[in-house]
Amino acid sequence: MLRHIAGETIVVNQGSSHTDMTRIISLNSTARFMWENLEGNDFTLKEAVHLLVEHYGISEEQACADAAGWVERLKACGAILEN
Repeated sequence: MLRHIAGETIVVNQGSSHTDMTRIISLNSTARFMWENLEGNDFTLKEAVHLLVEHYGISEEQACADAAGWVERLKACGAILEN
């Protein structure tokens, strides 16, 4: 769930016992766009890459690096799980 607090967009991961709530997950506008489009859905890295390429017009290589970093940071915080 996204919350907007003091001009920041943060992820509030309610009801998850394994989430590290000692870290605030703050999203920039691109990360927020990805979250809003992928939240609640199973998705592949390729789908996240496609979303970035289509929306921002960046290269597939850049989108792959950006999407992979986004996924890894959210997994590290327990905000998303790998199936």
